[in-house]
Amino acid sequence: MEPAIDNMPEVIEELLLYKDFITSKPYAFFGHSLGSRISYALACELHTLGLPLPSKVFASASRAPHCTSNKKYLHDLPHDAFIAKLRDLNGTPKEVLDNAELMELLIPLLRADFKIADTYVAEQHALPTPIHVFHGVEDEILDEHILAWQALTAQPCTYKYFDGGHFFIHQYGEEMINIINQQLT
Repeated sequence: MEPAIDNMPEVIEELLLYKDFITSKPYAFFGHSLGSRISYALACELHTLGLPLPSKVFASASRAPHCTSNKKYLHDLPHDAFIAKLRDLNGTPKEVLDNAELMELLIPLLRADFKIADTYVAEQHALPTPIHVFHGVEDEILDEHILAWQALTAQPCTYKYFDGGHFFIHQYGEEMINIINQQLT
């Protein structure tokens, strides 16, 4: 029943409540879409605080956080248009979208997430942590916004491209896990 968080600073503030737990053992970050930008923002804040950093950041299906989105904002679409866009994105199960009562509970959360995704632009800060980017070749993210992740690490940035759109992760999840495991060993 709490209001949904709709801005990156507040998301990071909440996550920092767990900074001692997060940094207590060697770790890596994986984020898909907005989660990639949250992972980067949290790693930047941990770096600023002088805390242990992730051994690697895995960014999936996301423009580099310092790039301005080239897409029309979704968070402020009228209700029916917002639901239609969720259907088009093909990331929310049809059973959820068709359940009006459940959607009434989820819409404020989804709008808040989309507001962050639509509006957040990070300051460019090159982390000492390597970044590995996963990208679906049919996703609507500009190539220059994918390649721009390199500017956010002092290490070489690596890239893996998959067939598919924004939710290529559903088809290639096992392969992605294998790549992550290989890079972490």
